[in-house]
Amino acid sequence: MIKNILFIVVSVFLASCDDIPNGVVEQLNPVVEIQNLFVPSSINYTGADTKLQVRLTFSETQNIERTWFKITSIIDGREITDAVELKNNGNQAESGDITAEDNIFSGYYLLSEQMPNGDYSVEIYLKLSGQNTRKIAVSKFYYDNGQDNFPPELSDLNIPASVNRGEQFVFTVKAKDANGLADIKYVYFVLTRPDGTTVIDTRTNSSKFIMDDTGNLDIYGDQTAGDGVYSFKNSFGETAQTGSWVFKFEAEDRSGKLSNQITHTMTIL
Repeated sequence: MIKNILFIVVSVFLASCDDIPNGVVEQLNPVVEIQNLFVPSSINYTGADTKLQVRLTFSETQNIERTWFKITSIIDGREITDAVELKNNGNQAESGDITAEDNIFSGYYLLSEQMPNGDYSVEIYLKLSGQNTRKIAVSKFYYDNGQDNFPPELSDLNIPASVNRGEQFVFTVKAKDANGLADIKYVYFVLTRPDGTTVIDTRTNSSKFIMDDTGNLDIYGDQTAGDGVYSFKNSFGETAQTGSWVFKFEAEDRSGKLSNQITHTMTIL
């Protein structure tokens, strides 16, 4: 089932569109005004033809070179699509556009059951003759892929039992999710010193150290992007406490469900 929202915008002028609220449009030219924006507020997966349909109505089209949208996951900022063209050609099969040259631009994107449940942002861009491309509108929709949501699972931890201070090492853990790897929000560990205090990641001011599965070999030691093996590269400084350090590994999915926890004790020499 698709719930529809129709946004009606009348001469709204903004200096910047970096943080546009839902449905607000930047007018780029006194001649070209954005009149209506249509984006569903929620979509349920019903089969291979399930689509997100977007329509945008302009006051005139003479100066429009190109307009398109892209979809981004709100929860983690991941881009779901490249540019999806909005057309005014009356080709329903291509874009869902009903009538050519009527100032209504249409486009759609087919949604799969592998696309995780959650909130998504639709960002719309416009290129006018003689002007730079700008983001002109943002809207949101919730997607339900029709699948039961399962928590992620961790396994196959590969980490040394002991290391020397100043010695660099890489450790990995495997994560999987019955809803697909894209449903995993992050894999992380919490680290406790021998004196019982918790280490804080100064980059994020959090006790959760996020592991990597993007193939970032230099920084994280991750060998292959997107294979479900999450990596982290570390070393303990020369002044680090010696003794038993405790690692607790966990994963969280996009709905907030947590995986099993794996605990490992490492001796720092």
